Amino acid sequence: MIIIALSMIVTGVLLILRSSALSGRVLHPDDIFAEGGLGRIIRHVFAVQPFSGFEKDSRILVYGLIGLTSMICGIALFFYSLFWIYSVAGDR
Repeated sequence: MIIIALSMIVTGVLLILRSSALSGRVLHPDDIFAEGGLGRIIRHVFAVQPFSGFEKDSRILVYGLIGLTSMICGIALFFYSLFWIYSVAGDR
């Protein structure tokens, strides 16, 4: 489950980057690895508004919403699996 959660998070990040590139507010993947990581993506989504311009191109909204949903579900699944493993291992 943790592998699925991490792949969902990575897919969400890539879709948000694609949506950002379509709208013209580009955040390069190299910037993410150099400084910030996942926190930088989340700040980018809520501060820069990379989904603006979805009136002209509906792909911006589709990629952005699917990316956010995938990232949030991946984070939730990751923590759920950690709590599940902790509860099962704690009973022994």
